[in-house]
Amino acid sequence: MIKVLAVDDSPTMHRLFKMIFSTDEYELRLADNGEEGLRIVKEFSPDLILLDFIMPKMNGFQFCKILREDYGFNEIPVLLITSKAEDVGDKFIEKFKCIDYIAKPFQPDELIEKVNEVVNKCENGVQDDGEIDQLLDIEAKSFEDNVEHQFADVKVEQNKEYSSSSVVDEIISKVEKDVLPTLRKSIEKFLKFETGYMISDIKGESINIEKLTDIMTKFDGELTVFNNEIDYHFYVSGGYISYCYKGDDKVEDFFELLQDVTGTCLLEVDNFVSLYAQVRNLGFEDSLIKRCFIFYVANMLCEAFDLSGSRYYVDLIDVDDNFKSKNWVSYSDLDKVVSDFKEEKVEINKIIYDENLVPQRITEQPDSLKAFEVRLFELCDGKRTVGEILRFFGNNRQYVKNIIGTLVLTGYLKI
Repeated sequence: MIKVLAVDDSPTMHRLFKMIFSTDEYELRLADNGEEGLRIVKEFSPDLILLDFIMPKMNGFQFCKILREDYGFNEIPVLLITSKAEDVGDKFIEKFKCIDYIAKPFQPDELIEKVNEVVNKCENGVQDDGEIDQLLDIEAKSFEDNVEHQFADVKVEQNKEYSSSSVVDEIISKVEKDVLPTLRKSIEKFLKFETGYMISDIKGESINIEKLTDIMTKFDGELTVFNNEIDYHFYVSGGYISYCYKGDDKVEDFFELLQDVTGTCLLEVDNFVSLYAQVRNLGFEDSLIKRCFIFYVANMLCEAFDLSGSRYYVDLIDVDDNFKSKNWVSYSDLDKVVSDFKEEKVEINKIIYDENLVPQRITEQPDSLKAFEVRLFELCDGKRTVGEILRFFGNNRQYVKNIIGTLVLTGYLKI
């Protein structure tokens, strides 16, 4: 059995390592950073260390220096995982023995092959050609060299007191401050979804109602639909869509919808159950929240169905109770939910442009309406046009149109 220690700050990479080293041939330990990794080395005595280069607290070069020179673990092979394979890996090999590298991205079988190769070929000890006096941030140096090359032809006006090197330094500083953090997040997000897609047994190219229905009837978990620009997430449980969201904020879009529909300033929350309880405590009917939720889910579904170049995969997980609705969207209702949404959206859009439309009440007056909305609701008697109704409200034409649209959306009016 090969004992593997993986030192990487990415939860996605941890998940990938667990999948790759899940057989009886390997025993895996994980560390989130270099300091934790060094502590584990002492107790675990790994046969090989998988090492990310860029990590919090200490980078890969610092980790290797402490491992070899301060702790004296000269015999443990290290396999560096880096996106700058030749630039970084070759320089590591120049400084240390028992070290190799593999470039990102890699396939699982490539990593397994490399691990076995490194464990078999590495010999004890480090090179004898002197000590390392300075810690070199190789990734940063490589990046700086590349930027200097890209901007070597930058011309500076003679009347400015800047040298070409100072311009390059300023550009590098701005890129490091403003670009690299965002770029790193984008890369981590991309790797997260690519890894999820790669290791999932339930996946495909683009999603539609038929595929979604099949998933909802067979599995419980999180369905992720993504492309290079955006991602959608649907929690499915017991044949229902419990909740859904896009991007990183799980509550924001539904929060804004409820705030618009209710006309109330809601308190910020971080989960669906808390948001639902808050709206109910304010006296709004369950039926109103249900209609908003169905509209919200249908909107997410239509956007996911239409997402260009999308793929999807399913994580078989237990859905968080804080993100479970009241079984409002069933797999058997998907066709109706989507078609009704499209019709409602068309009707609401018509109100903005066509004042000859005639809104008509289809329910009793709800208790949750404000005085302004009650007056508007009463005027929608199936006889007056939108234009005629607007005359009762002076200059508030667009606001009145929005309210009519909201009452159509929530099922109190029809056109």
